[in-house]
Amino acid sequence: MKSVLNLFFIPFIFACTSTVAVDSAQVDSEPIETEPPAPYQLQPEDNFHIDFVQYLKETDEVALPLKWKKDANVKLWYDSIGYSLEKVIYTNDEDYTRTEIPKALIPQFFDVKELTKVNFYDELNNFCGKGEFQRYEFLNQNIDPIPVAIYKVNKTKNVLYAVAGLETVLPAIPTKEAPEARLKQLIEYKLPKGYKESQSLRNGFLEKQFYAIQGYEEDGFITFAELYLEENGKLTKVHEDIDNWIYFHIHPIPIYHQEQPLLLCNMGKSETDWFQSSVLIFKNGKYVDISKR
Repeated sequence: MKSVLNLFFIPFIFACTSTVAVDSAQVDSEPIETEPPAPYQLQPEDNFHIDFVQYLKETDEVALPLKWKKDANVKLWYDSIGYSLEKVIYTNDEDYTRTEIPKALIPQFFDVKELTKVNFYDELNNFCGKGEFQRYEFLNQNIDPIPVAIYKVNKTKNVLYAVAGLETVLPAIPTKEAPEARLKQLIEYKLPKGYKESQSLRNGFLEKQFYAIQGYEEDGFITFAELYLEENGKLTKVHEDIDNWIYFHIHPIPIYHQEQPLLLCNMGKSETDWFQSSVLIFKNGKYVDISKR
């Protein structure tokens, strides 16, 4: 998992020497439409980490998955070290145990240089607050056991994702559902014959609509997953996945590169318990996965 220009509109205030009485009945009560804030433009020097987070209701905290170092021995971690940690933070004595990772182990396996400044956001890209670091943990859960950093956040329950290493607060540009009828139409025309539709997705951002058309072979486990962008009446295939990866969630982030938002995707490998987040960046007409798999 991977993993500055903000435009502000400043009203001018005009002063006048006379006093004018305004009858409230004369005031137009219609809401004033305002332009949405400008997305953050990706800068060449930017180096940050984006990922979905997990809410831990037992301690009212948020878990942000750690990023593996390029040379980390991941097999060693899962074969022995991760499951031998002794300090238990919480357990339900069944299929879920949280154990603390000693800080001395962190440099050997994980890249945490961006985790000192972490901002958290909700489903509508509203800023939920800066995270207050608590500790490192290994979440030994039934599906997708992962090492994480634990944070306290003001609006903990609403948090969807985190941006670590970017101090600028992103503009609150909400996502909005793309039309369901259009998704059904695309499934009909884009899903190959012999494939059964499964978990196709839709999401929208400003005037853009994203559609993930997905399915699997009825007599096998080969999956089909293609991502389409529709904008100004034009439909373009912008990404397709291979090796049986499918999308579970696609979330546009208000960070732009080449006039398109970064996409944070929750993905899984068909017929396995292997899940991970991926960040897609728009380059030369296509979305490119920049996450390590």
